[in-house]
Amino acid sequence: MPSDHSKVIFVDQKGQRHTGVYREILNSFVDVDEDEGEVELENLKLTDIYPEDEITSWDYVEKNKNPDSDIMVIL
Repeated sequence: MPSDHSKVIFVDQKGQRHTGVYREILNSFVDVDEDEGEVELENLKLTDIYPEDEITSWDYVEKNKNPDSDIMVIL
């Protein structure tokens, strides 16, 4: 699964493509408009939430982004 809050493009079981974010706390992908930015959980509609098992494929919006790029290793 993608890292939490990652922007992704995902395809549901009906073959429809969505752009949104992965929310680990929900174990789901959330369809959001790009203009909306960050969406609060309490403002989501059930039609915007797609559980992991309903997704056939996904990919990061920014393919070159390393999901661990925010981690710094200090020796």
